[in-house]
Amino acid sequence: MLQLLLLLLAGLSFSYSGNAYFPWSSEYKADKEEFYKLQINTQATKFFTEDDFRYSAGADLIVKHNLFDISASYTYDIYENYHYFRPREFNLKFERPDGEWVIGRARTEWDWADLFWNRGLWQPRYSDDALRPQEAGLTGLFRSFKYEGGQAGLFGSIIFIPDFTPPSKTKNGNITSNNPWFIPPPTGKQASTNIVPYYSTIDPDLQDFLLPSIGARASYKGVYLAYAYKPMNKIRIKAYFSPNLDEELRGSDEDGLLTNTLLYPVILHHHLLSGGFTLESTHFYENNTQEMNYRLKTSVVYNHLEKHVLETEKRNITLTHDPPNTHTVEKNPWIFSQPQNEWHLSVKGEIHVKDPLEETIVHAAYTHRFPFGEKEETVLEKALTNVQKLFFQKSLFEFSRAASVGIDHSIKFNETQEAKIKGRLIYNLINDYFLFSFYSSLKFMGSFNVFVSGNLVFSEFPFSFDQTTEDIGVYTNKSGISGGLSYDF
Repeated sequence: MLQLLLLLLAGLSFSYSGNAYFPWSSEYKADKEEFYKLQINTQATKFFTEDDFRYSAGADLIVKHNLFDISASYTYDIYENYHYFRPREFNLKFERPDGEWVIGRARTEWDWADLFWNRGLWQPRYSDDALRPQEAGLTGLFRSFKYEGGQAGLFGSIIFIPDFTPPSKTKNGNITSNNPWFIPPPTGKQASTNIVPYYSTIDPDLQDFLLPSIGARASYKGVYLAYAYKPMNKIRIKAYFSPNLDEELRGSDEDGLLTNTLLYPVILHHHLLSGGFTLESTHFYENNTQEMNYRLKTSVVYNHLEKHVLETEKRNITLTHDPPNTHTVEKNPWIFSQPQNEWHLSVKGEIHVKDPLEETIVHAAYTHRFPFGEKEETVLEKALTNVQKLFFQKSLFEFSRAASVGIDHSIKFNETQEAKIKGRLIYNLINDYFLFSFYSSLKFMGSFNVFVSGNLVFSEFPFSFDQTTEDIGVYTNKSGISGGLSYDF
């Protein structure tokens, strides 16, 4: 316990120079005058619910050129014995007098609240770490226009690249993974039945990723409007219970009967419409050496999803009447959680204070999700309500109704040494828990970084360390702490 407390205090003493959004990624952006940045890093992670440390090493590369952009990262996780490759951007650029053409994978800020609240509606992500996923760009053809007071952009594509979720494997009817953020489907007897799922996964075909996408965004003096019609970044799953009556039953009444359960991928298109504005006021003090900026940002997003129609099976049943006759019935053996249409309303206030040596950003924010329309359920879902929740758990850290406060403070000692502090406290109103996250480091010699980060998930405030090992509903508590070194070339 004392070691954990010392690590926490160390994390609040220094900070890493990552971006200001949540989740705080280890990614950084190259300065405009730099052609590239290469970072190598290594770290150790300790989840409070695990006995062992997890060790990893990797690299992060960003290349900015007038003709192309490259942004990618690599991590080798020793505990998982798995290599993670994450190409976030890879594109060619052709500048024009009024803007530019881009072909390939490129990131765009479609809506500021999407990354801040970790939703992933607009752009896909590498979510092998659910709290600090790395956002990637859409893939296709982009055209941007610049004009006085704002800019506009168009996007089109026939290639769909989805979210990359934690890796998993299927063995002996079970789906497992060494990744700590993987959520397995339920095992054992389901609800009050004698059914024990025996899983098989159906992989999508390559042609399933040849899907159309279009999008457009325009801004003018702090006001923006964006629209996209595209596949959802997250591939959904539907489950099919298929008992094989031609084979001998496997299992027992005591342990349950194994039932073939096929998991099929489902790719849904959706319409996204977003708009908002930013109000900003800037003041200068102390002979113009200190700048204070007040900012109010708003976002309204409407997410309209296409409906996935589940196939039905027709079966003929012979009725013992006089005379006997045959009756046809339809059966729906699927379990699928159809997402609802939804509105998201977000607001964020910031105070930004900056002078030649120090910089501080304080924020307070709130987001609220409004479901639109009634949620439909199949007969099987209604009969197995708890099973349905386990099969289709939503991420605990994609915030749809939450409040947030945070601080980002940096101090520059000289040209080669810098320290920062970054912390954020979020209260999730739906799952009724708090999340305190920090990512902190000390930079010296212009290139070396010593960093400590952590996540504390707890249900009551003020928290105790005992709470950081207690589950949140059906979710395993992911409180933990990390530390490591990095070097920038």
